[in-house]
Amino acid sequence: MAFSPDSTRLVTASNDRTVRIWDPATGRELRTLTGHTNGVNAVAFSPNSTWLATAAFDWTVRIWDPTTGRELRTLTGHTNGVNAVAFSPNSTWLATAAFDWTVRIWDPTTGRELRTLTGHTNGVNAVAFSPNSTWLATASNDGTVRIWDPTILEVLQTPRARTGPAHSMAFSPDGTWLATASFDQTVRMCDPATGRELRTLTGHTDGVNSVAFSPDGTWLATTSNDRTVRIWDPTTGRELHTLTSNTDTVNALAFSPDSTRLATAAFNGTVRIWDPATGRELRTLTGHTDMVNSLAFSPDGAWLATASFDRTVRIWDPTTGTASRTLTGHTDGVNSVAFSPDGTWLATASFDRTVRIWDPATSRELRTLISHTNVMNSVAFSPDSAWLATTSYDGTVQVWSPDTGLVLTMIRTDSHLFCCSWTPDGRALLVGGVEGLFGYNLYPGSPAG
Repeated sequence: MAFSPDSTRLVTASNDRTVRIWDPATGRELRTLTGHTNGVNAVAFSPNSTWLATAAFDWTVRIWDPTTGRELRTLTGHTNGVNAVAFSPNSTWLATAAFDWTVRIWDPTTGRELRTLTGHTNGVNAVAFSPNSTWLATASNDGTVRIWDPTILEVLQTPRARTGPAHSMAFSPDGTWLATASFDQTVRMCDPATGRELRTLTGHTDGVNSVAFSPDGTWLATTSNDRTVRIWDPTTGRELHTLTSNTDTVNALAFSPDSTRLATAAFNGTVRIWDPATGRELRTLTGHTDMVNSLAFSPDGAWLATASFDRTVRIWDPTTGTASRTLTGHTDGVNSVAFSPDGTWLATASFDRTVRIWDPATSRELRTLISHTNVMNSVAFSPDSAWLATTSYDGTVQVWSPDTGLVLTMIRTDSHLFCCSWTPDGRALLVGGVEGLFGYNLYPGSPAG
């Protein structure tokens, strides 16, 4: 049941397929609305009192004029009973939740479906907008509550083609290939549009930790617990070089923007820079006192940032191999580091459950982002530098505004998450975890757009 915004009317829904409007002061029935062909589960007034929405087991949502009782339109699209309806506070959107596992957002003025939100793995029972329309919360029989940003992002969760944990992933520069690394000693390449596996790269003799394409698309590099770095031709899958100078597990790598250098990091804290064309080692960088987990070149290639379990991030001149500065502030090991593509920010993620954003030119910490409830494993900027994605063992992927430090959306999965990567066009985000890969299409603009 629901009261009208001015409290002069009370609406009730029934399994007898009717909706009734009452005068709550006198108990008098004002009118009966008929049209549904099965039990009615939910009713809601729009905050501007213009509409009354009803949801039923007949798979439809109906919008009525609450003053006259006239049916204005029938919304169809759900493929099972509809359990809940909610208007946004500004009456712009109508959200509906159903047993078909989906949430749909509609324009109540036209009845047009604006988008479908998928990701729940069982019937969705409840839906609610935050008072300022910033968030949409949904609750499901799958035991989860998901929070969406209806004004900025559309989130569509789709498992991708691979079984088992995905520990690292990378898109080719043109977005036509997705490479994923796994502890099954293989690297798999698939078509990200279809999920079809194109080829499997074999040769490593232990789990593969990291994978990266060169920016010019010429090479694919991989690191492994077998202490080697391998460079492949991604077009043919042929192994070109095996780099073997390392004396410990190699767990991270990054190409320079001009593809002329490859940096790798090892458990023993050393960073090595290689010529990927020849496989020759150019120099070794030492200074960290514990394992180096992640590294990243600045967009202009002038700096190399490294993140370590020693709780520090170091910024190096990759040409000379000298460390120019050390960033301190994290209170536990640092797992991931990334420059924004426009060079404005450097983001770091840590075991201390925080993300920190720094000015890479001055090393000044700009803000600390706190929201995750477990170890942070990866950070990735969108190609336009507008968004920062983070993943954690808490099973969530969160998308932030690096400019304000605000969470724009949070997506909860049933998996410890290890890594994330944006598609080159910035419209999709892939996340890897214990349960494999999850893909999210992120569309800028409002639902009415």
